[in-house]
Amino acid sequence: MALAKATGFVIRAFDYQESSRIVTLLSPRLGKISLLAKGARKLESRFGAALDLLNLIEVVFYEGRGLKLLKEAALIEGYPRLKRDYDRLEVALQAARALNLLLREGQGESRAYRLFQELLQELDREGELVRLSLLQLGFKLKLIDYLGFGPELEACASCGRPLARDEPAWLSPQAGGLVCADCRAAQAQAQAGAGPRACEVPPPLAQAWRASLRFPLAKLSRLVLPEELIGLGEELLEEFIAYHLQPI
Repeated sequence: MALAKATGFVIRAFDYQESSRIVTLLSPRLGKISLLAKGARKLESRFGAALDLLNLIEVVFYEGRGLKLLKEAALIEGYPRLKRDYDRLEVALQAARALNLLLREGQGESRAYRLFQELLQELDREGELVRLSLLQLGFKLKLIDYLGFGPELEACASCGRPLARDEPAWLSPQAGGLVCADCRAAQAQAQAGAGPRACEVPPPLAQAWRASLRFPLAKLSRLVLPEELIGLGEELLEEFIAYHLQPI
């Protein structure tokens, strides 16, 4: 078996058999890769704490047809500040779970890697942070946009007419984004109760979504959005993602 080297974030890890672990990395070059770390749970394991969740590590592994076998792992960055704070840690772990859910094995997406790195760096820095709820919302919206199924936000996803800044709009999973009032009414009549309904998106939330795609995560503090709208935005995106994951 040939040896290969990669750098990546640990986005998933679970016990395997009596003393081993399987770890999943997000690599900028190889995408999502899963590795078998034999003996990783033993006290004298050569891997130490390098395989902890969220760590940025460098690995050497054996390539093969099945599960890749980990040979060496070295810690590059462990993000200690965010790991000492429960709320920051929870945001980071939810982001890692989203990456593991939405990426296929071997799927390369360098922008998703850089986005996750940007999130961890923001969560790990000292001083006042962007509101965690905004970071979480912005990360999720950017991620699905990078992966190719983010919602259309600038124009009606059904008729293509540009949406005005303060125009009421509805998020339609079937249409693939925001729809205008006319298309929402036509869709509701055609569906007659079948499939997920389009949900109203208040103009301030729609504007915040658009801005979130333009701003880096560290600049999301510019957004003025009440917590109830952030929560609504999270719920709507979760429903949107769930709809598009159905065929998987």
